[in-house]
Amino acid sequence: MFLVFCIVQIYNFKGIYRITFDMKSGIICFLLMIVTSVGWSQNYSELFDTTSLRLDFIHAGQFDTEEYYLHKMSQLPWYSGPKDILIDPLEVGMYRLTLIQNGKTIYTRGYSTLFEEWQTTKEAKSEKRSFEETQYIPMPKGKVVLKLETRDSVNNFKSIYEMTLNPDSVYIEKGPRTVYDFEAIRDRGYYGNKVDIVILPDGFAREQKDSFNLYAYNFMEKLLDCPPFNEHKDDINFYTVWHESEEIGADLPGEDVWVRSYLDASFYTFGSERYLMTYSVHKVNDMASSVPFDQIIILSNTEKYGGGGVYNY
Repeated sequence: MFLVFCIVQIYNFKGIYRITFDMKSGIICFLLMIVTSVGWSQNYSELFDTTSLRLDFIHAGQFDTEEYYLHKMSQLPWYSGPKDILIDPLEVGMYRLTLIQNGKTIYTRGYSTLFEEWQTTKEAKSEKRSFEETQYIPMPKGKVVLKLETRDSVNNFKSIYEMTLNPDSVYIEKGPRTVYDFEAIRDRGYYGNKVDIVILPDGFAREQKDSFNLYAYNFMEKLLDCPPFNEHKDDINFYTVWHESEEIGADLPGEDVWVRSYLDASFYTFGSERYLMTYSVHKVNDMASSVPFDQIIILSNTEKYGGGGVYNY
């Protein structure tokens, strides 16, 4: 499963074009892995079942320290990632999630974080902060060791978090979950064989649902007009998931503007005026997980140009 977390504005279509190019690396990685699967294949059905495990973490620390804390585990009824590529051949990202069973590595996945960006800021020199993060893995059939690793000064991975994961643990939530209003706006087949993109709204009022659907459809069409996506139109599914916001727009902390939007999108991330992100990552994943997905796109209802994205975040 590959997640590129992006927020884009909806009124400036030049901005949407720019974000599609920013997104390319994540989706290209997924498409590359589809066509280069030979050589990394393992017997998925022997190691994992057909569901997935969502792992919610808190990532905290300072400029030169970091810790991971497990917040919650929950089972989802689907796994939409590639089943013939369990060992990530690209090793992209500052971090890596690894699953080990009986001394053998059975799954890896590279990713990046907002925390690592924050570590480079002036604030990180004197303050400590925590960030929400979510990772997904195929549900293992037996006990595994889960490691979270980061790169050291010479780019080698070192472990910073380790736990024994038992799929029969009573602490894995397996009950009913909240499912938001969703729609498949482009269905090209079984999610397990496709790249699945989910589009979420933020800062849209209840009466603006039709407007959101229109912008989501326009975004999809413009993305599919761009290479390499135009060559893989039948390999990509699109979904929308809906929830209204109390107020329209996004936060502008540098201008003392605060908006009660559902996913808490905000400009001025780390002091950069155009950097539009959200720290409410667990809520984003609550909403996105109404459908099988590999990529998350958030459309923020604002006229101000901006955006942002983090690899597999």
